[in-house]
Amino acid sequence: MRTGFRILILDSYNQKIENNDNIDKYLAKAIKYIYRFQYIEASKYLFLARDSKEKYILLTLINIALQQKDQAKIFYETSKEYPYLYDDVFHIFIQKPNEDIKQVDISTILF
Repeated sequence: MRTGFRILILDSYNQKIENNDNIDKYLAKAIKYIYRFQYIEASKYLFLARDSKEKYILLTLINIALQQKDQAKIFYETSKEYPYLYDDVFHIFIQKPNEDIKQVDISTILF
């Protein structure tokens, strides 16, 4: 399945997260599936993860990547209700084909 962009979850050194001990176990599992581009499987674990802005941002991005914009809008609206829990642990980026990595700004992707 082709997607319009790649979802990247990187630590403060812009490296893939290796040590997931300080985050929710289901979120950590979802991140592993995101690294493998298995977005549907990642979604399953995100639904089990603790509620956070990161969880709903990832669900939004996955649904945008899978061309499910109506569902993505629902997750985007839900993300506004929760605080960042892992802002000091990792950041979410996207990369479109033949472009540099950039920090997520969902509103420009979604609307």
